[in-house]
Amino acid sequence: MRGMVVSPLVASAGLIIATIIIAAFLANYVTSAIESESLKALECPENTTINYVSNDYPRFSGGRIEAVVEVSGNTLSGFVFNLTLSNSSVVSYPNKESQLLKAGTIGTLRTDVLPLNAPDIVSVVITTSCSNVATEPRSLR
Repeated sequence: MRGMVVSPLVASAGLIIATIIIAAFLANYVTSAIESESLKALECPENTTINYVSNDYPRFSGGRIEAVVEVSGNTLSGFVFNLTLSNSSVVSYPNKESQLLKAGTIGTLRTDVLPLNAPDIVSVVITTSCSNVATEPRSLR
């Protein structure tokens, strides 16, 4: 009785498929590990804040939302205007000033012209590159 013989072509194909499956599992594991480390890095120290410099902000002017803010504790970037609308939905618009604000500095943030009217906007919250740092919700001034 002879042993079972596997064609070299079939053996090569099986080896290639096994290698691809292992590579896919490893890539998924590495990507998950990197993403979880990145999410941890997005939290800033507790003393990091972003605040409006006066009660005049945020304001709606020329179809845009504008806010002058002061940053303390840490450098911030990635500013996004999160608008709660009168229908309770929330929409987000990026800051078009492309600013990086260092701790202790004041800067002006603004959106592009929005497809909204001021009465449609109930409140504004500006979020940052730090997941735990944002302005308090405020109505337009």
